[in-house]
Amino acid sequence: GNGKSAVVLPASKDGMRGAIKVFHRELVERYGKEMQYERILREKSLVGAHHENLVRILDGGECPATGYLYVVMESLPYKNLHECIADIPLAAVPGIISQIASAARYLEDRQLAHRDIKPENILYRSEADDANIVLVDFGIATHLRHQNDADLHDMCGSIGYAAPEVVAKKHYGKQVDMWGLGVVTFCMLCGFAPFSSADPALFRRQVESADITFDQKYWATVSDTGIDFVKRCLTRDPDERITSDEALQHPVCLLHSLSGLLVSRTHSRTIHRILARVSERITAPSGSRPWRRCVRRSDSKSSARSPRRMPSTWRMANPPRRCFP
Repeated sequence: GNGKSAVVLPASKDGMRGAIKVFHRELVERYGKEMQYERILREKSLVGAHHENLVRILDGGECPATGYLYVVMESLPYKNLHECIADIPLAAVPGIISQIASAARYLEDRQLAHRDIKPENILYRSEADDANIVLVDFGIATHLRHQNDADLHDMCGSIGYAAPEVVAKKHYGKQVDMWGLGVVTFCMLCGFAPFSSADPALFRRQVESADITFDQKYWATVSDTGIDFVKRCLTRDPDERITSDEALQHPVCLLHSLSGLLVSRTHSRTIHRILARVSERITAPSGSRPWRRCVRRSDSKSSARSPRRMPSTWRMANPPRRCFP
């Protein structure tokens, strides 16, 4: 795919398939090569790390032949959460929440904050209806000096998912990822974001001070348990906001953990169906109808342009002819 900062293309090395993210040269020139190289080193710090809900980073650096900066990761040619968020059934929401919280907790254990949790950065691992989700793009992830670090202050990430303390350019820490999870959960449960305005200044004021409402017109099918989780994530005081540990202990996430444990031990379709129904009860009141099943995920063709030459160790499969500047 082709993003604002980079183009992602298929690549291979020694029979291993991957995806190579090559940063646009204009971005490097605009913000400085040193800053962009630090971004790559942050991603490269996760080489060798393994968590089922985090994209695997394979390599990264500067191509000696072309000078392009790049990061290589596992190939995930499937849809992201943004592309089918309106079709996610309520019964699937607890599993998605649990997996994102688990990924955030893993990053915290490595003294990292993702800082850009949003639907576009959450991909499916396969086309299966019950496929795991994967958190990607560690470009603006940052190292925490310690677990309770709250001394970050630079504005970063996508404004629609940024925590109030980030928007206000105050000191902040790992709690920003739980705010992002809250916004994603809000979108999955009701179909739109908690804040929206075409005026950037008004949007910032909404994030910093506006009340978060749960209009029954859109939330009638969501239970008090689901609403409680959203409220705890979208708490403006970061010290009072739910932590990743607490999120994983919330009834919504505990149900998903129990489902995985029982099914993996018994391989029982009956248990899986029962727990799916219980999941619907937790996220939706009795009598409500679940949302439609998620649309089938399929590969999408990319029209992205690529550099003339790729790093010598990672070669593109079927490279396009045109090149971006």
